Amino acid sequence: MRYGLTRLLLAAAAGLIAAVAHGQPSTIHAQSQYKTVSVRYKFRVGEVLYFRGETIVTGSFTGAPGVPAVPVSTQSETAYHETVVEVNADDGVATLEVSMDGVSTEDNGTEATYTDAQMAQLRDMGSIRVSPTGRVLSSRLKTFGGVGIAGIASLNTGLISALPAVPFNRVKVGDTWDGTLDAGKVVSTELAGFEAPIEYTLFDLTKFGSDNIAAVSEKVTGTFNPTVKPTDRMQISDKLDGVGTLQFDMDAGIIHIWTTSMAITLTFTPTPNAPANMTQIVGKLNMSTKLACLIGAAPAPAPAAPAQ
Repeated sequence: MRYGLTRLLLAAAAGLIAAVAHGQPSTIHAQSQYKTVSVRYKFRVGEVLYFRGETIVTGSFTGAPGVPAVPVSTQSETAYHETVVEVNADDGVATLEVSMDGVSTEDNGTEATYTDAQMAQLRDMGSIRVSPTGRVLSSRLKTFGGVGIAGIASLNTGLISALPAVPFNRVKVGDTWDGTLDAGKVVSTELAGFEAPIEYTLFDLTKFGSDNIAAVSEKVTGTFNPTVKPTDRMQISDKLDGVGTLQFDMDAGIIHIWTTSMAITLTFTPTPNAPANMTQIVGKLNMSTKLACLIGAAPAPAPAAPAQ
């Protein structure tokens, strides 16, 4: 099984959709449904965006008849920050440098450990260029060699580099717009060709304290069948299906709270290169992620796994 690619497929899923719940924001008066608003990212040079994320994957893989299913239960917590180092005055495109502040992972009850050298690699993740509508124009995020470090890096890359799309024009409650996740650009070039459509709807205008919040629903369905390499023993296909919502801070111009809820089916089918006794493997997984953002405040680091 191409374990690294499986992690990358999960990373692509992590970056697709959001389902949000945070406190009880108060709804603006009913007449707000006729009000048009601007839902745009507002990047400012020198600004630091602090994120706290959590990814949970549960489910199982099944194979040959009579063979017990293999359970999956993985949880990852990360804290990272993005520094706005440049903003183009003409089009608002921003360059963000990404640094990891802390990471903690647990796989089927076993806590992962990372060396000081691995953590040093994670602290400097690279950079991305993002438009005011959330489109990732280019990504120079690092990739990592080891399976463990690659897994956590790729999963979190899905969160770091796949910002939810916001509309170019002003919108009112009930308006919709489309977005696309290009996993080959924002997660890994190994996923080139995986582009999943996302449908967004502004369904409410709310307040969280004094902040004006746009509540946006999302819906996504995607299928990916990567090209089989000559030496591959398995053909992998990935099906995604999810819905959700996003709370976007219109004043600050950034995500307030973003979480995900998605059903994933991974199918591994033997190729002609596979041994005769190799059978099809099917994974039925549920993935949820949660991402919160603060601007210019000290980050709340994730619990760090002990170094070896």
